[in-house]
Amino acid sequence: MSKMTTFVPLTKLRPFKDNWRIQVKCLHSWKQNTPFAGDTFEMVLADQWGNKIHATSKRSLMQRIQRVLPIDSWRVIEHVTVTPAGGQYRTTNYKYKMVIAEDAVLSRSDLADDRIFLSLANYEEIENGTKKQAFLIDVIGRIHELGDVQTVQVSGEDRKRVQFRLVDAEGNNLACCLWGTYAEQLELFAGKDQTIICLIRFAKIKEFRGICFDSYNSS
Repeated sequence: MSKMTTFVPLTKLRPFKDNWRIQVKCLHSWKQNTPFAGDTFEMVLADQWGNKIHATSKRSLMQRIQRVLPIDSWRVIEHVTVTPAGGQYRTTNYKYKMVIAEDAVLSRSDLADDRIFLSLANYEEIENGTKKQAFLIDVIGRIHELGDVQTVQVSGEDRKRVQFRLVDAEGNNLACCLWGTYAEQLELFAGKDQTIICLIRFAKIKEFRGICFDSYNSS
């Protein structure tokens, strides 16, 4: 097993330095386009201590990174930098975002760890507004009042949407909405009398609408 002492925890990364050596697992990845940065490849990474960080790279590096750093695999990365994190919705609460550039070195790790590093949100904190809407959340519960999958117009495009309520072990419930391929995954269960436990990762909290998970532009 890899020696944890040879790697820097993600929470120790600081700007103005690039000789970091980290060991991370890719939890999620997606393509993104913004007017400021253009096309980029975005990731959420976790280290063996459970720390998580948002990482980004240029679109030109996407194929290389997808090949060397696939989802659910551990890798060693050297020579990365960090910049202040921002944006309307943030995937982690860490104040920095990692930048993987051309000079980064990615290699295999011998660490075997199947943890998925959930950060489950509390239903009551979502309902009473103490859970900040700026951060994406993980949430799990039993699906209740599952509606039909509908096709709606969004910015001139047809998109599928399904709405339901998610209930936790204490009976608290949240209004939920899934879009795109995530809505299609629930289409098979519509109208059936069975218990469905649903885990939603990186969901947006929307005021008056509960939580929302949008598959648009995600992997």
